[in-house]
Amino acid sequence: MISLRLSVCTVTLLGMGVAHFADAEEKNWRISDSSPCFLFTPVKSIDDGQGETPIALRLDAESLHVTTSSNIDAEFGDLGISVDGKDMVNADSVVRETNVVFESGLQTLVEQFIAGRTATLQLRFWPTWPTTGPKTVEFSLIGFTRAYKDMANCQ
Repeated sequence: MISLRLSVCTVTLLGMGVAHFADAEEKNWRISDSSPCFLFTPVKSIDDGQGETPIALRLDAESLHVTTSSNIDAEFGDLGISVDGKDMVNADSVVRETNVVFESGLQTLVEQFIAGRTATLQLRFWPTWPTTGPKTVEFSLIGFTRAYKDMANCQ
């Protein structure tokens, strides 16, 4: 009788953990309702050297976009993203002065996102004089794989 109650408690706790994990998946990566569809993260904030600026990731079939409200400083060539401490994949370009685009390393990033737990984005902002160095922000990759598969089905 005692072991039966223990088993029920264990199953209940495991069930709660799975529900919590599923909620985390849905909050980290979402799929758009538009066509063509894309994935996006919730908005976070990052210190741009003069205050906080919103930042988010947007992935479509051709590129990963990092959107911010602050001017990006590409002068040092160290804008990029790394997954779980692996080598950084460098950004390809800055668009509209406030957005960073990854295209050439997209397949590598997607593979790392599927296998990874955390993506660390490194940016610099302008004007910050004297330079305050690169700024980083982390994005959870929990739920990315499921959302990415769903995105492939909606295109």
